[in-house]
Amino acid sequence: MVIVTSADSSAADDDVRASEANPTERTDAVDEDVQDLSETPAVITQSDDDAASQDDSPCILIGFESPIQGRCVQFAQPLSGIAVCSGCRALPDEAMLLPCSHVLCLACYDDYMVETTVRCPEDWATCSAFHLWPMRLDLEQVRGEIAFCVNSWFGCPFKAELRDVEQHYATCRY
Repeated sequence: MVIVTSADSSAADDDVRASEANPTERTDAVDEDVQDLSETPAVITQSDDDAASQDDSPCILIGFESPIQGRCVQFAQPLSGIAVCSGCRALPDEAMLLPCSHVLCLACYDDYMVETTVRCPEDWATCSAFHLWPMRLDLEQVRGEIAFCVNSWFGCPFKAELRDVEQHYATCRY
């Protein structure tokens, strides 16, 4: 599972914020082709203040199998080109792209569909279910993003591609 928080989030989220300069605090935020993701959850946050441009509330990565599953990971830069569900703020492995360019994970797609019409929870635009496009998260793109060690909360300075953070975690002394 992946958590992404923003600088605009509520005071309750303050202890989950971070900045690239200080990974012991936690900070902010977050395609339309079918790619591939076939694994289980890990928690992730981003550190750049501009990342909130698309999403500024927590989101969860669905289907991300990893040794850091369930742990909080802070990315050094915003995740570009990775869509977040407008309904539940998830980074879904499979989703539907709406004509308004927002995304719904499959669970939210079912929740926001009435007969053959889907209403976008972000802008309340309605469209026919026949005008939606299936899409998948590109797991390799996510694993190629620069991230801090999940133990950065405890002082670990390690920073590398997420795939390397996954390997580092097994021997991290923090």
